Amino acid sequence: MIAARDMVNLCLSLDHRVLDGLVCGQFLARVKEILENVSADNTSVY
Repeated sequence: MIAARDMVNLCLSLDHRVLDGLVCGQFLARVKEILENVSADNTSVY
């Protein structure tokens, strides 16, 4: 089944010598959470 929907692909590159993959995964999860919960009440353009 084909369905139209809003979506975005996020990608993050990291150097494992500097950052742990777990930290980067948590960062992307937080970005996803923020993007999924955007509303006029919690978003500022300034």
